Amino acid sequence: MKKPRILISTHYNCLRNIKSSIAAYNLGYELELITQGDGLGLVRELMHDHIYKSIRIWSTPSQLEKYMEESNADIIWCHNEPDLMTVLAHSPNVKRDRMIIHDCHDLPTLHPEYTKNEEVNEQEMISMTKSDMVFVPTQDYVDITEKKYGRKEGVHVLYSCAPSAFFPNADMPRVNGMLYCGQINVPSMGSRLAYRDVVPLFRYLTALGIASHIYYTTPNIDVTPYITAGACTYGVLKMWAAIQQYTRYDYGFVGSNVECEEIKICMPNKLFDCMAAGIPLICLNADTAGKFCIDNDIGISVNGLSALQNVPWGDVSMWERMRKNVREIRREYTMENQLKKLFDKVGI
Repeated sequence: MKKPRILISTHYNCLRNIKSSIAAYNLGYELELITQGDGLGLVRELMHDHIYKSIRIWSTPSQLEKYMEESNADIIWCHNEPDLMTVLAHSPNVKRDRMIIHDCHDLPTLHPEYTKNEEVNEQEMISMTKSDMVFVPTQDYVDITEKKYGRKEGVHVLYSCAPSAFFPNADMPRVNGMLYCGQINVPSMGSRLAYRDVVPLFRYLTALGIASHIYYTTPNIDVTPYITAGACTYGVLKMWAAIQQYTRYDYGFVGSNVECEEIKICMPNKLFDCMAAGIPLICLNADTAGKFCIDNDIGISVNGLSALQNVPWGDVSMWERMRKNVREIRREYTMENQLKKLFDKVGI
């Protein structure tokens, strides 16, 4: 039976969407993409624009709605942040008899700055309650959706796993220390995501005598505060090349030096990218990711910055055991594997 055609609708074509799009393409699905111009840049940066049969660039909500309406795709898969794409997909001329998937990377209302924003709250409510299916990154999000919106059916976990194309063929020469990969912020940026200002983390690691290495994905950022804190910084790489480099390190990092709900319940890209590289994890203030790592014996979990002094940094046998365990289970956590299980479950 012919697989349904899927229209991907995004504002910024983020890494979670790239990963799931590559996997869907590899599973034989025909894909279209509607994104803003900066999103197209990420597709090309990752050298995977070929996975989309067509790419259309929108700049206004009315243009986005028009492009979705004109598509003949069977499914509209909307990636949030914001939830605008999903709200527009529910307009009668767009939805028609098509399935709408709301891919909730993060719940906007978990961010304190958004709790009193009526538009954001309404868009989230529409997206989480009216969509045919909702994909979320952790079981915690399933529980929050039921508690907050009373929705018990049609909410499914899809981990932000790396696609098989990102898995390294061989390890690079080893370098001691801890890897941090992903977005970083500094206070001068004025970002609402304060948990991405992790300068204190690297100051603390340096004080402990632990080497640290940052592969950041935030463009045009002044990393001087991180260098001053003692970290080695390597800039932005194509994702497949970055994961190849991640194989060098003793362990990867998940979490933040601050405590917040977003970090507590996260299962972020960096967790699965480090798994793809075959390195164990250190989780800080990240309870859900920490439990996953402990349950699979692929990492440790601590809470509070000062708890890092109790990490058994020098326990070579423990880290090597966990490294071995990561490598034994990592192929279970390719995006292709996880997406196929989910699509088989829901009949896509």
